Amino acid sequence: MPRLVGDAARVVDTGELTIDELAGNVATKNDRISIAHVKITEPTSEPWLTLHYDEWMCVLRGRLVLLHGDGESLEVLAGQTVFIEKGERFRPTFPDGATEYIPVCLPAFRPDRCIREEAESVVSTKLQELHGGNHGYQQQPVPDSDAPEVLYHMCQKSLWDEAKKAGAAYFPPTFEADGFTHATAVPSRLLDTANHFYQDVDGDWLCLCFRRSALRKLGIVTRDEQAKPVGAKDVDTNSKAFVWPHVFGGIPPQVVEGEFPMLRQGRVFAAIPGLTDVPARVFKLATASEAKQFAEMQQILSQLDAKDGFVHLSDARAVRTVAARFFGDCKDLILLEIDPERLPKPLTWLHGTMGDAEPDDARQSASSVLHYLRPDGCIHVYGQPVPYTAVTRTETVALGQDGHGHVFPAWL
Repeated sequence: MPRLVGDAARVVDTGELTIDELAGNVATKNDRISIAHVKITEPTSEPWLTLHYDEWMCVLRGRLVLLHGDGESLEVLAGQTVFIEKGERFRPTFPDGATEYIPVCLPAFRPDRCIREEAESVVSTKLQELHGGNHGYQQQPVPDSDAPEVLYHMCQKSLWDEAKKAGAAYFPPTFEADGFTHATAVPSRLLDTANHFYQDVDGDWLCLCFRRSALRKLGIVTRDEQAKPVGAKDVDTNSKAFVWPHVFGGIPPQVVEGEFPMLRQGRVFAAIPGLTDVPARVFKLATASEAKQFAEMQQILSQLDAKDGFVHLSDARAVRTVAARFFGDCKDLILLEIDPERLPKPLTWLHGTMGDAEPDDARQSASSVLHYLRPDGCIHVYGQPVPYTAVTRTETVALGQDGHGHVFPAWL
């Protein structure tokens, strides 16, 4: 029978932003789901967030703009609902004020499940107090059920090559002092780590990609904990706001799915090609009949794709160029938005420029190989088929009033 489970609880009130929790760990003492009512009266924004839960934001009034990826944004208007998948990094902004929305989180919101890239604030301190904290905003370990699966570790290339040659597990130089191998689920954070700890260490460095489950099969446990020193050097202030995976053992070569060189400008670590500079969204243009066929086949593969031996995609910047060059006056053009993280794993991003030869052994790869050709913005996908389940949104793209040039949606 229906039953009352609790009352609304005011969990945040900054003057320009209020949050009333309707269900969740505070209002109903239940960790299964949280539902809240958020009101914004003045223009404001949240810090960058990384969630360890799925969240739906249902906008009732006004609008919000979500920043994500590499300078990308998504506008969400009144009456619309946006979905943010667990593990995504984004920043909610409220440019106009006068906005209300209902966030639904599964499992329920907790401060340790919402990684806020900020120093201590009124909001974070209040949330921590309500959820049982007593030391300001400090991340608590994330339960295994919420733990990110894909992990990354940076190491000196020479040490990694030695481990592979010996057929032995790799252990970082500070393992004996630390008692574990440091890792992260967010590759971009390795650049901050590298520049804090290793600018004075010469030589080439790699970012290794592996899976928590692969380590566990070998008896190696990973725990998500607060940031801890590396050897004798303490972490920086920003790192203390995050939860970090700590691998209690070495990294056996057989679990590593990818090796990504870390680029340096002088002594500064600047980028990890294939990890820190790839689009969070990719796109496919198709005629209406092609799009219908994709849905029926449950995979994206046009006649041109089949002929060329790879799937043609593009980043957001290249969509209009592709439409003008290849679809001209097409009256039934369909834009498909694709989440590359939903492609068969492991994912391997390779960088190049238009005219490059196809990657070695790309067609025989067991993974999804995405050859990102810049500055053109074209992406060629080799290996496994692109499943239709990777499509996150489709929209018809109409021709302009003069019958030429397509009018793309504002969210692109």
